[in-house]
Amino acid sequence: MRLARVLLGAALGAFVLLILWITGTVDPPEAIARRLAAIAAVYPGPVGRAEVERIPCAPLRRLRLYVVCTAGCGEVWRLVAVRGLRAENLQNLNRIPAEPPEEARARVNEAIRRERLRPDVDAARELIGCYMLLDGMHPELVLLPADREAVERARGNESALAALADSLDEAAALSRIEVQKTVEGFASRFLYWDTTASGRPVLELDWRLGPDGSILFFEAHPAPIKDDTAVDSIRGSPPT
Repeated sequence: MRLARVLLGAALGAFVLLILWITGTVDPPEAIARRLAAIAAVYPGPVGRAEVERIPCAPLRRLRLYVVCTAGCGEVWRLVAVRGLRAENLQNLNRIPAEPPEEARARVNEAIRRERLRPDVDAARELIGCYMLLDGMHPELVLLPADREAVERARGNESALAALADSLDEAAALSRIEVQKTVEGFASRFLYWDTTASGRPVLELDWRLGPDGSILFFEAHPAPIKDDTAVDSIRGSPPT
């Protein structure tokens, strides 16, 4: 009789825990969340072949973001969100033709809005770092104006450019992102060095977030240089 009560108590406890996992009130173990992400991305394919990498995003306490790949991302390559025991595909990165960015961003925004965040400036800065990772960008390549000048001076010298990229401080990357509180939520504009694009341009990234941390606007364009004299000065050659 005593054993039956113990077993009943354990069963009730497991049931309550399961309900908390299902509702997302309590996070399931990381191993379970990774398995759910793999199933959502790969099934009915071979789930055991999936490689699952979590995208860190501190402001999202309940929502976990994963990149799931098979065959080195040559077959399956998807972005998956997991909350509790619910997994949702946010973007198919291998789709041909490529998925319109606004469609993927709409799904990301919907997932973010369900979290009912109320970020402060610091949390908004961290969210921008998360969104950069989702877009395949590297926050450590955020530049201050002095860094941009160093990039322009090093152009044409591959070893100098590589050394400069290696010297950028990953731990302090987000601190180089300036965020302002606005009536609509948050605004941020900063320089980013796109080392994967042809010519490795320096871009200006313009982000606008809502008060719940969702993306209202994003644009990337070549960073302007104020005048020709500034260009010559940066590159270390006398103005003509």
